[in-house]
Amino acid sequence: MRDEFSQGDAASGRDEIRDLPTLLRAAADGELTAAEQARLDEHLSANEGDQARLAFERGLKTACGRAMGGGRCPDALRASVERIAAESHPAYAAGVGARAEETRSASFWSSPRFGRVLGAAAAVVLMIGVGAVLVTQSGTGGAPTGGAGEPARDLQLVAYRDEITQFVAKEHGRCWESEDAADRKFKFKDRDAVVSEFRSLLGGEMHIPALDQPVESIVFRGAGRCHLPKTEGSAHLRWDIPATAETKATAVSMFVAPDNGMLELHEGVTYAVNTAECGVKGSSVLLWRQDGSLFCLISETETGACNKFRKQMGAPEETEGL
Repeated sequence: MRDEFSQGDAASGRDEIRDLPTLLRAAADGELTAAEQARLDEHLSANEGDQARLAFERGLKTACGRAMGGGRCPDALRASVERIAAESHPAYAAGVGARAEETRSASFWSSPRFGRVLGAAAAVVLMIGVGAVLVTQSGTGGAPTGGAGEPARDLQLVAYRDEITQFVAKEHGRCWESEDAADRKFKFKDRDAVVSEFRSLLGGEMHIPALDQPVESIVFRGAGRCHLPKTEGSAHLRWDIPATAETKATAVSMFVAPDNGMLELHEGVTYAVNTAECGVKGSSVLLWRQDGSLFCLISETETGACNKFRKQMGAPEETEGL
């Protein structure tokens, strides 16, 4: 895998080696060149485990950014997170860069245990202050105590909300912008095929009104397998909204996964995500829980498609912010 990402970028004069772990961190920080981004996109389209690794890196950036008011995660703070990760999971301690067999799996990076790693690390930062963490890491201070901040549970919830929102926004956009990506992903074209494919994953039939009964003015594009962070797997369904004389063509995506409980959603309530706070301004995201499954609906904010079709997608009427 090192050879694939060690070619450099002739256009920019960059000739240093960018192995996969380094490239994923750069991607999370938004520091890839166009050539690197193209190579990485091609790799990720065929490697689900590395999609989950990238989601983990973005979650770490989100947690650090929230604690520090933006910016990339400092090396000393990353070392603190990696120390917690190594203590939590032997495969991580063996070295991510070594790409041990277990770390190639999407389930490794998206496991609830790794969600707790992010939550715990970020909670430490908020509760004791970034400076204290850096001093402790340099060996000049003892174990920090005290301080104010959100409880670890609340911080983990916010970090996971951001991670989910960033993931669905990127995946929705990727499949909308590339017909090839959409064709490869959306293999299941009718209700029976969709229900059959995901029955085992969801522990029963998927109940979405727009899937059971066609809706005027939107066209079912299809469904395919996906992997929401820290879940066992997920379905990605899309409906296309044709252009009219007044509006451009657009789409709405639905992601469905077994609910891992990390967002602490109550049934019967739709949660409207503050997408600007999550770093994906320009999208509208609604979340809800039903029959043990997590539902995530996303569209472009300006089209208002999420709210326009929320009833047809099965979103509860009662709404709260998240």
